[in-house]
Amino acid sequence: MSDVRDLIRDGAEKVNPDTYDYNMFGNTPGYNNEMFYGRVSCINSINQTTNIKEEDKAIELTVMNMGEYQYLVFISKSGQIQPYELYDISGRLLLSGTVTPGNVEIPIDLSLYHRGIYILKIYNSERTILSTKLMK
Repeated sequence: MSDVRDLIRDGAEKVNPDTYDYNMFGNTPGYNNEMFYGRVSCINSINQTTNIKEEDKAIELTVMNMGEYQYLVFISKSGQIQPYELYDISGRLLLSGTVTPGNVEIPIDLSLYHRGIYILKIYNSERTILSTKLMK
């Protein structure tokens, strides 16, 4: 048991107890190589832990205002059926539907609803992969 503990302890990155020099480069204040690469390493560890898939990260959302209280939401790639839902700020479901393969547009008309903030969520088979706020 102690052999495993020692192996893990010896292979782990050592924590730098010193204060970071955030002015490492004169023309880029607030930047430090050690701090930057430490954060990148941390983010990579989190992505592995949360099981974020590359295809989920590759999907992008673009919202266009098409007039008073009307939006057109574009999804960068829709290779599978993806459900979407529109909620008001209190969490009440107002609208739901699906984006079919090949269709990349979701028309949203807020003219029937009160003024406020609305949240559009797009799902894959497991969880929410995209969300955006719409305002009326």
